[in-house]
Amino acid sequence: MIGPWRLAPNACLALFAIAGAAWIAAVMTAERARVTVPIVCGVALTLRFFALGSSLELSDDVYRYVWEGELSARGISPYAFAPGAPELEAIRAELPGLAARVAHPEVAAVYPPIVQGFATLAVRVSHALGSPSEVGAVWFLRILLACADLLVLWPLALLARASGRVRTALVAWGLCPLVVFEFAGSAHFDVVGIALLCAALVALKVADERRSIGREIGASALFASAILSKYLPIFVLPWLGVGRTRFTRALLAAVFAALAFAPFLFLVGGERGFASGLHQYRDRWEAGSLVFRFVRDGARALFTDHADPERIARIIVAILWFAWAVFVYARVRERVRGVGLLLAGFLVLTPTLHPWYSIWVLPFVALAPSPAWLWLFAAAPILYAPLAGWQNEGRWVEQVWLWPVLALPFFALLIFQSRPLRARS
Repeated sequence: MIGPWRLAPNACLALFAIAGAAWIAAVMTAERARVTVPIVCGVALTLRFFALGSSLELSDDVYRYVWEGELSARGISPYAFAPGAPELEAIRAELPGLAARVAHPEVAAVYPPIVQGFATLAVRVSHALGSPSEVGAVWFLRILLACADLLVLWPLALLARASGRVRTALVAWGLCPLVVFEFAGSAHFDVVGIALLCAALVALKVADERRSIGREIGASALFASAILSKYLPIFVLPWLGVGRTRFTRALLAAVFAALAFAPFLFLVGGERGFASGLHQYRDRWEAGSLVFRFVRDGARALFTDHADPERIARIIVAILWFAWAVFVYARVRERVRGVGLLLAGFLVLTPTLHPWYSIWVLPFVALAPSPAWLWLFAAAPILYAPLAGWQNEGRWVEQVWLWPVLALPFFALLIFQSRPLRARS
């Protein structure tokens, strides 16, 4: 393993720009170049080793994972107490280095239960090896998430087999610079949810072809686990229920409830505050939005007497997404394509679009490459442009050029390539 090597944020952005252009070219020529699957997998593995050799510069989320894992390992529910809570003063004194790295200490846990479980495992492994958790647990999670990242290639290849574009799909995921550095490099847990969602789609396809209780249970467990790794897949839950029996839907709900709440009943604080951090995230966070910024500005101008015009803006984009979901349900027949369109609509409308959030759509773009989304994946790292100001001054302020550079080409390409969705038969 190389490293640790370190680049300043602006140097990282330059590296991403070069790598992103090369990646788009590779995706668009993958079938003509006749690149072999073993070569793609070998290059993908090499890139992950390269990312593992980097030092964390673009995100501090992994330290939040580890802090919450420390609480769970000590029998304390991370949902019950924010990192800065007076009840945790003794733990902060014991782990000052880790506590200092946790952003937004006033917010309790937001991450779902499966993230908490992996973080707890990482902390226990780190303790067993005699390593400080902010070192050992961080490395454990980075390696774990790099493996999960590579595992996405398997269900993606199965989903791509029907179209005969397996090489394109594997190049799109395996060689994507954003994927490499967000998961192996910055240890974002979204990749676990993405892997489970892709596996759930494969399992649902098999369950459609070979009806059996066992396959229905497996598909339900995979999809529930995807939601409990990252809540985003819950937005496609009604669409995925199409064609399923009442038993399957009830089973999915039972698996979800058991995985979500049961483990925390045995921790100090229990399930108390389970959604408090999530509510703060929903109401407060905004960064890198593509559309929401204009809805927010419009709400502020129109509802000057309202106590919270931003909440109105969030309600408006929720209604817009619901309308998009109804449209997709009415016009799109194929499940995988429908799920991809629902996730894409959410990411276009969401108030918060971190670079790694966009990757949720990548498996679906890998199956049917879209110039607009390829541009977004390649250009998404510029969303880190305000990071230097945050590190130096503690202020996250977007540069005026950021939205036009990222969004205008995206929307222009999206309009140019758009075609009427195929009507359901």
